Amino acid sequence: STAVKQGLAAHTALEQLFTGEVPDFMRQDDLDQAA
Repeated sequence: STAVKQGLAAHTALEQLFTGEVPDFMRQDDLDQAA
């Protein structure tokens, strides 16, 4: 549901995770900048 709230289809987020990619909304750099 978090992926969907961030505008990313859930299956796309899962595909990225299984291929070793990190969806943009989960990147630590982005979280650090928001703080």
